Amino acid sequence: TILVTSGDGTLTSYDPRKGKVVTMCEPMESELLSIAIAKNTNIAVCGSSSGALEMFKWGVFGVPCDRFVGHPESIDTLATVDQDTLCSGSMDGLVRVLSIQPNKCIGVLGEHQGAVTCVQKSPNTDRVMSCGDDGCLRVWDLNDDSKEEEPTSSANPPGEGDHDGDDDDDDDDDDDDDDSDSDELPAKRSNKRKKKKQRQRVETAQSQNAAKRSKAEKQFFDGL
Repeated sequence: TILVTSGDGTLTSYDPRKGKVVTMCEPMESELLSIAIAKNTNIAVCGSSSGALEMFKWGVFGVPCDRFVGHPESIDTLATVDQDTLCSGSMDGLVRVLSIQPNKCIGVLGEHQGAVTCVQKSPNTDRVMSCGDDGCLRVWDLNDDSKEEEPTSSANPPGEGDHDGDDDDDDDDDDDDDDSDSDELPAKRSNKRKKKKQRQRVETAQSQNAAKRSKAEKQFFDGL
C-alpha cells in the first residue's frame, strides 16, 4: 500500500499491484503536507497546514482516529524515530520531537532561519538531519540532554498570574535586592535565560516568514 497526502486535504491509499485507489478520506479543512508511520505501522500521522497532526488507523484511512494540535504553523515534514516518536519540521523553523499516543511535544532539537523543509532519521544512529529555507543542512543528536522545551504562547501578561508584575511566569522578584539574588538558584536563572532566548528566536523566525509571504504575495499580484 502506498499512502499519499495532498494539498486538497485528502489522504489516499493506492494498491500498486492492482494499479488503483483503495480509499480516499473526505477532504480535511487544511492541506495535508507530510506523512509518517507510527505504532508499528498501526497509525499513519499526517501533518497539516493548520499545524495539527491528523492520525489514521492503518487500513481505515477514510476518517481520522485522533488529532494532535500544538504547532503554531504548518507541519511541512515528518520523520519516524521509533514506534512512539516522530520528528517534525515546521514553517516556524523549529525541529520538534513528538510523542504519539500519548500525544505530547517532548522538546525542540533546534531551529533553522526560515521554514524546515525536510527531516530524516539516520537508520543506524540516534541522529536526525534537517534542512530548511536557510540553505543549511543540520544534524541533531536525539540523546542530547540540552533539548529545549516547547515555547508557549500562553504566558501570562505582566501582572497576571504572577505577583511580581514582570514578563516571566514565576512569582519571584526580579529586582536588584540582595535577598532575591541570593535565594534564586543558578539553574533557575539559566533556565529563565534559555526560555527567553528561545522565545526571541521563535519571534524572529516568525517575523522573517511573514515578510517572505508578504513579498511573495506582492510579486504574485504585481504579475496579474
